[in-house]
Amino acid sequence: MNIDEIRKIPLVDFLNHLGYQPTGRDSKGLWFYAPYRNERKPSFHVNPRKGVWFDFGTGAGGDIFSLAGEIAGTTDFIRQAEFIVEKMQIPVERPYKPMPFKEEPTFSNVEICKLEHPALLKYLADRGIPKEIARRYCVQVNYEIHGKRYYAVGFENTEYGFELRNPFFKGSFPPKAITHLAKGNARCCLYEGFIDFLSAEKFGFNDCNDVIVLNSVANLGKAIPLLNDYSVMLCFFDNDAAGQAAYSRLEKEFGTKVCDKSSLYPNHKDLNDFLCQREQKRACSVSAECSQALSSCNDDLDVQQSYPFTVEVMPYGDKITKGQTVELRFEIKPEGNYANTLYTIRYFQYDGEGTLKLVDGPVLTNNDRVLLESKTFRLNYTAQSSDAHKFLVVIEDNFGSTPWEQTFEFNGKDSGDDNGGGMIVKPVNPGILTPVSQ
Repeated sequence: MNIDEIRKIPLVDFLNHLGYQPTGRDSKGLWFYAPYRNERKPSFHVNPRKGVWFDFGTGAGGDIFSLAGEIAGTTDFIRQAEFIVEKMQIPVERPYKPMPFKEEPTFSNVEICKLEHPALLKYLADRGIPKEIARRYCVQVNYEIHGKRYYAVGFENTEYGFELRNPFFKGSFPPKAITHLAKGNARCCLYEGFIDFLSAEKFGFNDCNDVIVLNSVANLGKAIPLLNDYSVMLCFFDNDAAGQAAYSRLEKEFGTKVCDKSSLYPNHKDLNDFLCQREQKRACSVSAECSQALSSCNDDLDVQQSYPFTVEVMPYGDKITKGQTVELRFEIKPEGNYANTLYTIRYFQYDGEGTLKLVDGPVLTNNDRVLLESKTFRLNYTAQSSDAHKFLVVIEDNFGSTPWEQTFEFNGKDSGDDNGGGMIVKPVNPGILTPVSQ
């Protein structure tokens, strides 16, 4: 068997000899489980007419030789050919004869309209997405396949195609591309899919950040040229092999500019899974309070919907000169133990000029909400003028509890002044702050 004869071997026949059968089909081809890695859902697609394959889980693809190389773990062309010949000579108990594949017609009579269908809004609500957020970014796509009408939630990409979702369908209306929501910010949040992006909107993660939705990790390469313009990239990828591979590729490309935010939902498949479980716990809490039967929500965590919190601030000096940095130390103390509580920080400067930076974190921008990764954290304020300085720090949780706010004031310091200074405690919400005594 020569190279041309090997190249003509149908991919479906080759996969059958390896013990893999199709799990489904669409208008372009057949779906399989990837033959060289473990996966829970089939993401390996074969187009029999063109004789090519594509793995949506890793972004790899090619012809029968590249597939043999992936399975055999070799890039040597001769070894790939030998592997194919070896496998095709293995006798099978019942030879597989695939039905002739005929490419099916795709979408027709496509209509774009406002997202209104109750079934689609319920589908999103079941995933924790309120209709106000959904309608801000999504539309309803009505389409026809084989003379039957369908509808789906549509999320537009940069090439005017749409990602489509409904309770029974997950696909796209071509062309397939990323979605870039640019607002001129220095930081960018990245998501694999738009459902995770909508979940982040509910959490407030996208405030004062640009957004790129890959709409498939296979599109990561299309996003990289756009990311050169950002100083910080926040990756909210899935907690699986494909998500980790995407993060690793960005880290290799951009180094310390890339931040892995999947640690915020370590026991969940993705950000939406985290949101759904949080909503379920909320529903469980409400039901328990109404029925006074907490046993239905029995676990090691309290079922209360949210908890007020206090913030302790360590003593600090009240004088600062231009170029000097003052460290402020904080500790958030919630009144209960609720695992899904997240905290954000923002600030607003009234007087003076300076920078406020999270130690081991980003420089804060006025009214730019930033996620806190720990209840204990430090801020460095560096004076950039000799004037008096005054700014407000606000800490909020994701349950709508009363925000904690405190105004920090520093007087200008002449060269003859000492470094002394007293503790300033001026909480905007009296009773919320519990200062640490000197």
